[in-house]
Amino acid sequence: MGNYADLDGNQSPENYSTFHPSSTFGSGAIATTLSNAIRWRQALEEGLVLTPASLAEMKTFLPTSTPGLSYGLGLQRWSFGGVVLEGHTGNVFNSSDLEYAPQFGVYFSFNFTNLEYPQDSLRIPLYQIVAPYLDSCQNLNPVLNRPPVVYLNAGDQDVLQTAAQPGYQYQWFRNGQALPGSNQPSYPISAAGTYQVEVTDGWSCSQLSPSVQYKPCATGTAALTTPGGETAFCSGEPVTVFTQSGLAVDWKDGNGTVLGTASRSLQFILNQPVTLIVNATDSLGCRQTDTLAIAVQPQPVVDLGPDLVVTAGDTLTLTAGAPGDTVNWYNSLAGGLVLANSAEYQFVAGNIPATIWAVVINKAGCTASDTVVVDAVTRIGQRNFGGITLLPNPARDQAVLRLHQALAEDGEWTITDSRGREIEKHPLAAGAGWDIQVNISGLPAGMYAIRVRAGNLAWQALMVVSP
Repeated sequence: MGNYADLDGNQSPENYSTFHPSSTFGSGAIATTLSNAIRWRQALEEGLVLTPASLAEMKTFLPTSTPGLSYGLGLQRWSFGGVVLEGHTGNVFNSSDLEYAPQFGVYFSFNFTNLEYPQDSLRIPLYQIVAPYLDSCQNLNPVLNRPPVVYLNAGDQDVLQTAAQPGYQYQWFRNGQALPGSNQPSYPISAAGTYQVEVTDGWSCSQLSPSVQYKPCATGTAALTTPGGETAFCSGEPVTVFTQSGLAVDWKDGNGTVLGTASRSLQFILNQPVTLIVNATDSLGCRQTDTLAIAVQPQPVVDLGPDLVVTAGDTLTLTAGAPGDTVNWYNSLAGGLVLANSAEYQFVAGNIPATIWAVVINKAGCTASDTVVVDAVTRIGQRNFGGITLLPNPARDQAVLRLHQALAEDGEWTITDSRGREIEKHPLAAGAGWDIQVNISGLPAGMYAIRVRAGNLAWQALMVVSP
């Protein structure tokens, strides 16, 4: 068959299949394939053919009279608008061009076997041939959707991805090793390591993306604690729990109920045992969790009973607390503490109402208190009780409450039964009249206390309702 071309311009094609390249210069030509020629060119560039000194001398390029062309020892350098090609063009039929684009790390080989190209192939603008390839490589620039370093929580999964392009091929790498079957624009990440994707376009131009390193989050807990390290508190006591970890914190109880967010501390009133769960996320995205069980210490039970009305001069005994409790007693008439660490308190009722209260501290350190007001009245049979008089006394259906002086400010008068329960309450206006009608027709027979209060004044007397 052979290859034919019009070699001498006489309009008659000649067979140049046996044309020998050495006819134009030396006899060092070889016959090879394009792929092997590229392998040889790459070996030359990587220093596998010549010594470093010889290769450096070979690549010392000097300007020529041809624009954009400089020459070394057997190597040409073409510069076209920022694109550089280093190699050598062929200038005889059936020869090949070997070119290297250093800025892209790309090798080319072109074989010219027809006369559509000028014989002086040095004039061929190779950059026009390879420009789409180089532009494609230059424009690949695959990027990933994560910063260079990402921290991964145990059990979490992330997704790395690059832009999807029609006709492109993808290969993912972990720690420099190709991941089998990873040929999609995205890849699920569940293990620490350094990941990249190699993108190959329709020109078979390939480029690696910048790497993303996934580091495992440090193990540990969010270190829940209280200011004093306690894990048991008295019922009704305010409790503060805090963690030193995290920028974003959410608090839940053992049932999953959200108790708070954002703050590193949680404050609440403890009424029942609770298990707190905190999830804290730091600036790296690493999560830490911790659990703290808070127990409830029971409050002591203190009940001094209802307010009392007694006869002046009577001796009263009050008790409070359980075995092992500390009980302190206070009396308003004494201005404060009157008896420390005693389960029993005795005192003699006087003519002035007294407020008595007990403060009980149990073995757990929990505190509770109760108060009782003790009023004293004169003995039955005397009608004049200081500021008030009851007429008649005993009475059956109706009685008169007589004030011995006008009230300087508003007040009230009440009827209380023998157990201290308030039966009636009525207002008294400042300057109220001397006599107040008291309807007792609906009261069962028995003993009652009539109390009058106005500002700092307080009077009371016992009244007997006859059957």
